[in-house]
Amino acid sequence: MSAKASLPAVLLTLAGLWSARGQEGAVPIAAGVESANPQEVLPAPRGTAAPPAPQPGEGSPVAPSLTSPMSSWIIHNQTDCCGPIGGSGPINTELYVTTGPTLPVAGGFLHHALDTGWVVGGGGRSMFFNPAVDAAWTADLSLLYFYNHGQANRKLLVTADISNPPVGLPAGPGVQVQGHVKDLNRTFVTAALGREWYLNAPANAAGWKWRAGFDIGGRIGSGLADFALEPNQGFIGQNNEGLGHKTDTIYGLEIALHTDLEVPYGCCTFTYGFRVEWDYTWMDILQPRNAHLAQPLNSQLQDVNLLLTFGVRF
Repeated sequence: MSAKASLPAVLLTLAGLWSARGQEGAVPIAAGVESANPQEVLPAPRGTAAPPAPQPGEGSPVAPSLTSPMSSWIIHNQTDCCGPIGGSGPINTELYVTTGPTLPVAGGFLHHALDTGWVVGGGGRSMFFNPAVDAAWTADLSLLYFYNHGQANRKLLVTADISNPPVGLPAGPGVQVQGHVKDLNRTFVTAALGREWYLNAPANAAGWKWRAGFDIGGRIGSGLADFALEPNQGFIGQNNEGLGHKTDTIYGLEIALHTDLEVPYGCCTFTYGFRVEWDYTWMDILQPRNAHLAQPLNSQLQDVNLLLTFGVRF
């Protein structure tokens, strides 16, 4: 083939290559003109589900918010992180006052030497409910004051500081004379654990509720005993001077049964109840080393307390 004949073939080949290269770039298409070679649509990435189309009457789906790189315990988005505690039940607080008679029923000398006395006090309890809110464990802390008047016919020998003795008796401290317990005062701090049951409806139900329960606790406090001289012993102007009062640190144990009526009012629930306690008091207030007595006497005491209680639960 001659050079003249091959020149047109070379020019046609170069023109075809230039045309193919130009088709690789994006060529804009004028409006209203169809493309002879439409662009190929790329498939969606695998593993990415397209959001569902909104149904008629529904808005477009909201894109999920971006997650924080911080710990969920720091930004407080843990599920149920601040839910109910105490066995998945609520915790309530109850404040109350109580009063009623105390009856000495057993013990040593004081069992026979004291009249029926009186108790007054108050305290608070925490109530840890179960999920059904029809029972609760309780933790109770209270302050109680007991007063008993003594019986004048229960005589005992006491040692006194006599300033005006009758003829024939020496003056001064350590004189043995007849006397009796004038009164006994006891002040206790009591800590107790117990259990409550709601008998007719859960504690969070509307209307009145009836509950019953028990508790067992320990006590610590102070005891104070006053003594009086027996009359007709020939003392002039003594007026019980020289006897004074004696104190002692005392300890106790209590076991109680109680029942209460709850009446809701506004944001609170008022309680009205009756409580029966048995308690045992350990004290040495009648022993010679702690009192002006000539003979050692057992001063342990057991009481039964019949108490009315009034409180508010919230």
